[in-house]
Amino acid sequence: MQRFKYYQTCWLIILSLVFVACEDSDEPNVEVPAKYANGFLIANEGPFQNGSGTVSFYSYDSATVTNDVFQTVNNRPLGNVLQSISVYNDEVFMVINNAEKVEVADTETFESVATIEGLAQARYFQAVSADKAYVSEWINGYGGQLSIIDLNTYEVSDAITTGLGPERMLLDDNKLYVVCSGGYSTDSVVTVIDTDTDEILTSIEVGVNPSGIVKDEDGFIWVLCKGNYTADYSALENSGSLYKINPSTNTVESSISFNNFYSQPSDLVIDDDGETIYYSFNGGIYKMDTDDTALPSTSIITGYFYGLGYDPESDYLIASDAGDYTSSGKIVRYDSEDGTVIDEFTVGVTPNGGFYFPAD
Repeated sequence: MQRFKYYQTCWLIILSLVFVACEDSDEPNVEVPAKYANGFLIANEGPFQNGSGTVSFYSYDSATVTNDVFQTVNNRPLGNVLQSISVYNDEVFMVINNAEKVEVADTETFESVATIEGLAQARYFQAVSADKAYVSEWINGYGGQLSIIDLNTYEVSDAITTGLGPERMLLDDNKLYVVCSGGYSTDSVVTVIDTDTDEILTSIEVGVNPSGIVKDEDGFIWVLCKGNYTADYSALENSGSLYKINPSTNTVESSISFNNFYSQPSDLVIDDDGETIYYSFNGGIYKMDTDDTALPSTSIITGYFYGLGYDPESDYLIASDAGDYTSSGKIVRYDSEDGTVIDEFTVGVTPNGGFYFPAD
């Protein structure tokens, strides 16, 4: 009997230890690291009219680039052509131009969340609240509108007619500034929309074919206008220009002409402090303080690029080199102060200026 009690006691001790061990192993809530959370996204258009656009991811942690992110995770292509990327409320919005849609994915895993369809030559995405966003569209290349997106259903709820070829948008309080690039034609307005009512407040006249827009530290809005070519493309009919707008009055404060009829300025970006703007022009990248009243005469970087971005995490400029537009391109990182090359990475086919940086 004593031996039986001894064995019984031993078994109870062993079982209690097993249960405690099982309970302890279940307690820690191990969080899987977010694979695509700490870095910036690169839009690769893909081959024109065929193939698919792709997304590349630059990791700040490993200083490496991962290519074909969306297709690798979801086992399907994005579609042709990837125009731009935006992020809002932990979701990535990838605007697919020719496929006339926006693909939505989770920012951490890149797993597909939804597809927004029914768009026409979509260009850029701008969220204004948890419930609403806008997508700029060229329609047939000779029109212009913003589709209003219901972010609860991921469907188009309405549309607003704008100037021709609406491109990038800038949100300033409850006002949305839309540069109208002319599409396949010409235009010279910035359409201003009340995001509470979706009504057009005004149209601000600027230079011909505005394409870039940023806001400086003093609250002024800068618009880069490309100008337009003559019918035979032998020269520019209207030179490029840079406009400074006061959003309090929606009027032009000042403007500067590039006075060059053979090269168009493009790729306007601004640094994290809102004090310095950068743009591409005539085979170089130029740097200009927002207090300057004249354009810089020399570039800080020499070269022709397909797109430009500014990374606030590193204070580097990121230039896109599309190469031959049919094989893998590359991005080159430059010191934004003096244009020194930092490094370069191979990305997808035809990387453009559709970057997304975390601090945007």
